[in-house]
Amino acid sequence: MGKYISFNLNQYIKVKIKPNGYEKMVNTTELLSLQTNGLIPIRDIAYFKCKEDTEGYFQFQFHQFLEEFGHDVTSLPELIDLNILIENKNDN
Repeated sequence: MGKYISFNLNQYIKVKIKPNGYEKMVNTTELLSLQTNGLIPIRDIAYFKCKEDTEGYFQFQFHQFLEEFGHDVTSLPELIDLNILIENKNDN
């Protein structure tokens, strides 16, 4: 593959989420809860923040990240730190 690396959309990335990004995630759960008549619970910022690792990163499968933030590409700098970590499949 030369200068390219193989990356599967199911691989994990780690992202530092900014306060506006956490608010967006909460808003998403509110909308999903409304659309499912409460089957999907509303989550607050504390729910998401407690999932950060010790360095402040939140882990997503890449396709989950795209689902949550992909349509807000122009707003990404307000929602996340643009430097992300990508899981190295060779370390498994």
